[in-house]
Amino acid sequence: MKTYTKESLIVVSIIALLSISAVIGLIRNNYVEANIIIPLYISFVAVLFSYSAIYTQGTRAHRQEEIRLIEKSLENFYRPLQNLFSGYEQNPIDCYQEQKTKFLEIGCYRHLSETRALLYFEKCPQDNESLKELIKQVMEDIDMLQKKYKEKSNNEGFFS
Repeated sequence: MKTYTKESLIVVSIIALLSISAVIGLIRNNYVEANIIIPLYISFVAVLFSYSAIYTQGTRAHRQEEIRLIEKSLENFYRPLQNLFSGYEQNPIDCYQEQKTKFLEIGCYRHLSETRALLYFEKCPQDNESLKELIKQVMEDIDMLQKKYKEKSNNEGFFS
């Protein structure tokens, strides 16, 4: 499936608007003969449907990309971090010291995290409190991302 960039959709929009205004101008100024109006109208409708299809495909592709990004974020950063610290909520520094290598491996995917989680991850692991803040933020982000995922994946409609 070919996806369209925002720029190409803008170009198609401009072309469609110019075509529409040209057709309207020709009809209003009586430059179009009566026997051409119906084929011209059919062409006009075809252009509108083509534009609609391209726009719909672009928005679907964008939404699918957002869903994939949420999945990658949960799968590669948030869930492993949550699993790493499960059972160590009261004293997470112990887990960090035991699993430092695993923590650093998960850190390779920190670019997939939300801004606040990234800040907490990078200022970690200084003490128990900073790790507790990270764990709390990870849990909040997981909830938020799950809601966002559900919302994005439930919006699969014909015209969405």
